[in-house]
Amino acid sequence: MILAHPSKYSFSHRIAKKCRKITQNRGFELKLIDLYQEQEQLPFLEFEDIRKLEPLKLRKKYQDKISWADKIVFIHPMWWYIMPAILKNFIDQVFTSGFANSIPISYPRDF
Repeated sequence: MILAHPSKYSFSHRIAKKCRKITQNRGFELKLIDLYQEQEQLPFLEFEDIRKLEPLKLRKKYQDKISWADKIVFIHPMWWYIMPAILKNFIDQVFTSGFANSIPISYPRDF
């Protein structure tokens, strides 16, 4: 479960708490990534070319947690019809090409 809300008293936190209780009662293991409570934060992306994105130990740690999971639940508020910036950055940094997807390099061919 990936949680993105700064207030511990938020509706998002109550939803996360309820999800944790339900999954544990059903015998499932749940790992939580609370983006606002993490000791170490991912830096916001600064690059000109996505292929030059430098590897980070923290990115690998999150990718390992996500790879462990059968399902992923995102819990966050909608601020101005979008997710919080911390979650958008997390997705940009962690769900990278080669990990979350692979796009074959192909070029148009002549007929």
